[in-house]
Amino acid sequence: MSSRLERSPWVPWGWWAMLAAVLATGLVGHWALATGLLIVLLVHVARPFDFLVAFILVTGGASFVRGAAGQLTFELRLLTGAILLMLACYVVSIRRQALTISRNHLTWPLFLYLVLSIANALRGLLCGYSPKWIGLDLMPVLGLASALVVANAFEPRRDLRLAVVGVLAVGFANAIVTLSSNKFAPMHKVGVYDAAVPGIVGLLLVNFSLRSRTPVTALGWIALSLPLFLHQFLTYGRGLWLACLAGLAFSVLVFTGFGPRSVARWRRSSVVVGTLAVFVLMLGFFLGTQFLQVAGSRLVSITRTEYSYETASNAARLIEYSTVVGLISHSPWLGYGLGYTFLGSSLFGLRHEQSWVHENFLLVWLKQGLVGLAVFVWMLWTAVTLGVREAQRPRDYWESAWLAASAAGTVMLAVLSLSNFPLNVVNPVFLLALLWGGSIAMTREGFVRFRWFAPGTTGGTP
Repeated sequence: MSSRLERSPWVPWGWWAMLAAVLATGLVGHWALATGLLIVLLVHVARPFDFLVAFILVTGGASFVRGAAGQLTFELRLLTGAILLMLACYVVSIRRQALTISRNHLTWPLFLYLVLSIANALRGLLCGYSPKWIGLDLMPVLGLASALVVANAFEPRRDLRLAVVGVLAVGFANAIVTLSSNKFAPMHKVGVYDAAVPGIVGLLLVNFSLRSRTPVTALGWIALSLPLFLHQFLTYGRGLWLACLAGLAFSVLVFTGFGPRSVARWRRSSVVVGTLAVFVLMLGFFLGTQFLQVAGSRLVSITRTEYSYETASNAARLIEYSTVVGLISHSPWLGYGLGYTFLGSSLFGLRHEQSWVHENFLLVWLKQGLVGLAVFVWMLWTAVTLGVREAQRPRDYWESAWLAASAAGTVMLAVLSLSNFPLNVVNPVFLLALLWGGSIAMTREGFVRFRWFAPGTTGGTP
């Protein structure tokens, strides 16, 4: 019998580092975050330096940035590090194609909005605005513009299913962390900017359900969406409720359409909507009538302005809008530039410096003028029409659901923008950029290539 000692298998240090990162995330943060990090790291092992995996990591990280927790600058620095890693993966993944732009109807308004925002950021620097406020205004724009990077590297046949899994992971991580920390209680808080992320993911699942080939698959997609919509309900945010309802109604209309062939699709849609309605009734039975009564009182208070707990935010917004409209009237065409701040007033007469407006369209108008607002609306409109047009064409149902969800997510954030500023924070914009980038890649008409020298020559050669 051989007496040779067998060497124990050697575990590379990288695996120990991954294990340490996952354990630290679970101990310091939350087990759902640790699970998401573990999944991302394992996919990184299977697909090293993969751009899509890196972008999903950025999307997840951005969705958890907390604007009112006192650590915004620190968390944005961490996010910037993840973005730099993502860009490195982008260059490694496509190399010579890195300096290209996918040509599409959405490309031009998105690119123009990026250029205009950078120009207004430089304007803000020249005006002496704080670099901190300029950076906070510019980063969400860069997040939206990252859709151009996604479009270059995204190959639908190769990447679509991985992208869907990544989007679901981000949405469920947000919902689980919030629901577990609030113990199924109403969680309407100041500064919860990631609230729209599970709703957008839920709309993606609804669009998959509408286009499923079998009833069992359709019910499976709907069942997956229920925890996400539970999260949306428990936010007790009136603007978010209306935004979700608008996105849901929009998804149904895009799928069914109108005409003699739409009858069967209306029947299928009624099953999906009916399932969601049954879930709401079961939720009321499970949580008790008190939750539904509070929800009803919050919903009917949308248009009221008397002084009460439910309507205080309405009055505060009207005061804020009045101040902003007065500022806009002095510089309506070009605005004041990114990084501009003003003195806002509270209901109690206190004055405070703020750079935001609880109305995203007014916010863009204030800082980028009517010119910037026109480009902003053009960009959103083009994103919606692109998704609607392409989702109604004969396609693989995964692609159709993605395109429709891209449009529905845009509608949802546009409706939410009427009472908040979701497109001026980083939390949902990277998720929207992923949806937009995938849609551009599915419908691209070619590439615009940037060259350092003329074709047929080499750099530095006369």
